[in-house]
Amino acid sequence: MIEKAKELGKQLDITDFAYLRGWIQRFKERRGMRKRKYHGEVDSADMTSVQTGRHDLRQLLTDYNPEDIYNMDETEFFYRLGPNYTLATETTKGTKKSKDRITVALTANATGTHKFKPFVIANFQTAN
Repeated sequence: MIEKAKELGKQLDITDFAYLRGWIQRFKERRGMRKRKYHGEVDSADMTSVQTGRHDLRQLLTDYNPEDIYNMDETEFFYRLGPNYTLATETTKGTKKSKDRITVALTANATGTHKFKPFVIANFQTAN
C-alpha cells in the first residue's frame, strides 16, 4: 500500500507527505478496514476417529524396527491459487479457487535416516 501511495502521490505531484506505516494503520482504523478471511469450503476431521486410529497404529507398529517403518505423504502445490485474505471494510465473498496443482510425494523412514528424493505424482489442470 505504501508503494501504491507513493506512486499516486507522484502522479498527483504531492511532495509534503510522509509515507510511513502509521498513516496506513490510522487510515484502516478510521474506515473500519481489517484483514478478513474469505469464506468458502470447509472440511473437518472426526477427532474421535483420529485418536482411535493413532492408538491402533501405535499398537501395530510396536513389532517393527523404526528404521523399517516408512511413511509416504503427498503434498500439493496450487500454483494458481489466490490469497485467502483481503483488506476490506465488511465481509467479502470469495471466488472459485483454482484447482491447478502439482502433487509431490515425500517418503522417509521413522528415524529420518533414509529419505527418498521427492517425486511428482501428478500434474492436474482444470479446463479453461
